[in-house]
Amino acid sequence: MKLVQSRSDLHYLEKLDNENRSRLCNTIIADIIIIETMLNDEKLDQEEWYCYEMPIYGEVYCCENEDKTKHFTVEKGYEEKYLTPTYITNEVDENGHNNFPCRTLKESIEKNRLYK
Repeated sequence: MKLVQSRSDLHYLEKLDNENRSRLCNTIIADIIIIETMLNDEKLDQEEWYCYEMPIYGEVYCCENEDKTKHFTVEKGYEEKYLTPTYITNEVDENGHNNFPCRTLKESIEKNRLYK
């Protein structure tokens, strides 16, 4: 899986002191390894995917395939799990949320209506 950092991500990282920058980068790398394992477990080729949003400001990883036709999201700390596949909708629930947990990355890909 490839990582793509935005200019705002890089700008934010540059402002952190070395210890906090190192801690955040190590966390992101460890999380990406877990996401790669999730991809492998579901027989999805990790080389076809890249992560274009990392939880520098929030708790969500957004990933898409190389031709930008499929997307999945993984959220930190959802339902007492460290990393949980989620999907995003254009509608919000009664609490104002538009992201919801699901069981698999394939389900996340199927349900990510925000990108369709």
